[in-house]
Amino acid sequence: IDRRNVKATMSGGTCFLWDWDLALSLRTRHRIAGSFVGRRRHGSSEAAESVLPVALMPEEICLALEMGWIDRRNVKYDLRSRSDSASPSNEKEDATNDAKMTTISIPFLPPQDSYSIELHAGFLDDFLRDVNNQRRYRIFKDLWEKGYWISSGSKFGADFLLYPADIMDCHASHLVFVVDTVEFQLRVQDVVGMSRVAASANKRVAIACVNHDEQPIYHVLSYLPHLSTARGM
Repeated sequence: IDRRNVKATMSGGTCFLWDWDLALSLRTRHRIAGSFVGRRRHGSSEAAESVLPVALMPEEICLALEMGWIDRRNVKYDLRSRSDSASPSNEKEDATNDAKMTTISIPFLPPQDSYSIELHAGFLDDFLRDVNNQRRYRIFKDLWEKGYWISSGSKFGADFLLYPADIMDCHASHLVFVVDTVEFQLRVQDVVGMSRVAASANKRVAIACVNHDEQPIYHVLSYLPHLSTARGM
């Protein structure tokens, strides 16, 4: 295949979009924004935040596949990624290397035909076999269905960032933390840490979980100003 016909690739567990029309359609029609991670060429006047590829969170690519916005046949595994093409004989060595890796390798060009294979039909089912993935995806999809824009909250130590409108037009309103069960317990240190991060970023904390009926539940933390700053004190 011609590189120009590759619309998306899976590399290191991350989906990269290489097609402007597809990225624009996902953003404007379906509130799937992703994040531009491409690097500008030296001397280019193009804005750094608008350079392909666009990286999608696992939950974003799963929703796009489930809803049919991305054709699975247009998504290729990039075999240049070691983690996608590891052989069983190298599993022990790969596990050691994975423990040392803390960053995602961002490709600069989609792979040629000889370095790619089609995304397998059971990708979505395989991803959702993991209970943690199921939980995160259930919360992500529910928030998306409520009309929010969503991005990764990793820079704040959260699962997601929640936006009331287009990510480019406003700041996130909530940090979303996904917990294991409705019977979750938080240490005082956890609550203080979450609240401090949220307050410093002018956001609120939302703790999300899925109940026994597979329905999402949200708890929003509120905090009161210190008594010493209250009026009259």
